[in-house]
Amino acid sequence: ITAPRLPEEGINLICNFCERGTDSHEVQTGLVCLRDLMFYRPVVQSKCLNAVLKFTCHNNDEVRTKAVRLTTNMLWTRPQLTARVEHYAWSSLDSVMRQTKGGQSTKDKKNEPMEDGDWESIPENENDVRNKLSLYFALCARSGPALLGLFKAYSEAPKDGILRKGMK
Repeated sequence: ITAPRLPEEGINLICNFCERGTDSHEVQTGLVCLRDLMFYRPVVQSKCLNAVLKFTCHNNDEVRTKAVRLTTNMLWTRPQLTARVEHYAWSSLDSVMRQTKGGQSTKDKKNEPMEDGDWESIPENENDVRNKLSLYFALCARSGPALLGLFKAYSEAPKDGILRKGMK
């Protein structure tokens, strides 16, 4: 944190700790490092935030759970980060809705997902839907509009589709 310069490779190394997800301690250490870099190094805040948000959709339950907790408990509560966290969560819901319905986005073009999201992979089962929407589900407990958006998405989803099954 106090180093005069943080090279790109340093952030990539920290992200690799989280990405591997082989050791609980490595995952926790990597996420804490990303959090601290966001808070104390404004130059890399955007890159670190995108990395943490990407981990909220990770296939590994431990990585995903720790990233969602960090995001909802510490990042979302910061006014300067709230809008970006909510945008990512809404974009993930919109992406899943679009992909499972085979239709167009319900959001306008200015709300395109962030560059680091894996928006092209189509959820194949309920677990994929849950993984992709973990952050959104967590924010529903804290945000009335998010909860209303979830109800709307559920009502619009095909009755026998994976989106409804993933939301149960």
